[in-house]
Amino acid sequence: MNKKLALYPMTREQCALVRYKALIQNYCLSHLFVPSFWMLHEKDVSCIDGGDFVGITVSNYSEDELAKVDVLFIDYDSRLTDLELYRKVIYASTEMNTEVIIPRYLAKLLNIEANHLVTIIENNYSQGFIQDKLFDILCPVITVISQGERTDQFVIELALREYFTNIGYSVSQIGSHDSSYFFSFANIPNFMYEKIEAEEKILRFNHFIKELVKLEQPELLIIGVPGAIMKHSNEVLQGLGVLPYIICNAVKSDLSILCMYYAPYKEMLFDEISKYSNYHLGCSINNFCMSGVRVSAIPSALTNNLEYYDMDSKFVLNGIKEEVECGDFHVFNALSRESVEITCDRIHAELSDNIHSMV
Repeated sequence: MNKKLALYPMTREQCALVRYKALIQNYCLSHLFVPSFWMLHEKDVSCIDGGDFVGITVSNYSEDELAKVDVLFIDYDSRLTDLELYRKVIYASTEMNTEVIIPRYLAKLLNIEANHLVTIIENNYSQGFIQDKLFDILCPVITVISQGERTDQFVIELALREYFTNIGYSVSQIGSHDSSYFFSFANIPNFMYEKIEAEEKILRFNHFIKELVKLEQPELLIIGVPGAIMKHSNEVLQGLGVLPYIICNAVKSDLSILCMYYAPYKEMLFDEISKYSNYHLGCSINNFCMSGVRVSAIPSALTNNLEYYDMDSKFVLNGIKEEVECGDFHVFNALSRESVEITCDRIHAELSDNIHSMV
């Protein structure tokens, strides 16, 4: 029997779980909790990510409602910087013997260790001897990369999974977000975050993917690449694009999608990004996923962080039509079901036409 799963505090990535809840393995999505001061009680979950109407509402977090679930998945939200909020919810859950699942990043922030009631999502993949060579990956590979957080990257990864499994393909997948845990596919191995040389990480990740493909024998591999492909500025470094560089150079992709912030871009910018990705990451980009989030041109003077401004998918789709100069590039929105279906059909056709892709 599947366990009743609740989510808190409803990040954009957690909204992706709701939109693709049919893909969740071993859990039954039961409650969507938000902090009461967000004033979102009984509103559709689309009010959080701005996408198409879902028909599932969120509710204020309360211990009475928490008592009705078996498992609580808590994600970190940059809008909730008071760590005591997370600690109180975790404490209340464990007091009533409700299992808590948290991503490793949040566990590190809270200085929490795993126990019989707290599970930390990790991928402790261990390798044997590492050969000094890169192996070819013997199946088509789609990589999903991003400009940064809140670009709806994980939702397009799930959309691709749903589309290709529905048309009969066996799919292996590495997720960009720890929520991949609930869909029974792997996230990025822990060694990618350890302090070891980039060259060794490239080799180890390549060998990890080789073994995964050998074990699962997929017809398609989807890799969600965490982290931004480049810095935003000298003040907002976003990891300097190191992790995407390592992953994309470890595994050659047949097709790549870039998830980006909304802005009235010109065709020249898409062309420059595609060239940068081709030369720096080894993946040319023709498909751009434009999120319902716009970022400030300069970071906040108080926090030195980017400021995010949300908008709904209808606004984004209209902007793509009226303001964005796409040229020969395909630009879409991951939170519009129609836009996603058109994109997936296009991607399937591109892969089918590639001599290194699907037979």
